[in-house]
Amino acid sequence: MTSTVQNFTLPAGDDVTLRFTVSSDDMNSTLDNVTIYWWAARYKTSPQSDIVIKKDSATGGIAVADSVNRIFDVTLSRADTLGLIGRYYHEAKVVDDTGGYITVTTGKMTVSPTIVRTAEDS
Repeated sequence: MTSTVQNFTLPAGDDVTLRFTVSSDDMNSTLDNVTIYWWAARYKTSPQSDIVIKKDSATGGIAVADSVNRIFDVTLSRADTLGLIGRYYHEAKVVDDTGGYITVTTGKMTVSPTIVRTAEDS
């Protein structure tokens, strides 16, 4: 069963690492030889062109922290969330070594405004 209601809040423009654990109900194997995708969009029904953040383990932004216990980290840089404020839908999928797709987490990501600005924010 997909881990739903994985809701969290983060400040816009912060460097953040999100940690997710894949339920044994979703997959009984390890995270060896898989590709993990994590995306965020304004709405669950947003078209692909409206995805605001895309990360995957093949090209970067996702690292397996513990394969046996099915734990992975998604790294967001300040640039990923700097222009975002509000609530977004997020979802992670694992593609296993047989080509099977498994949605392993869904939820709401709230990006909150911040008051501290730097010269880079101007």
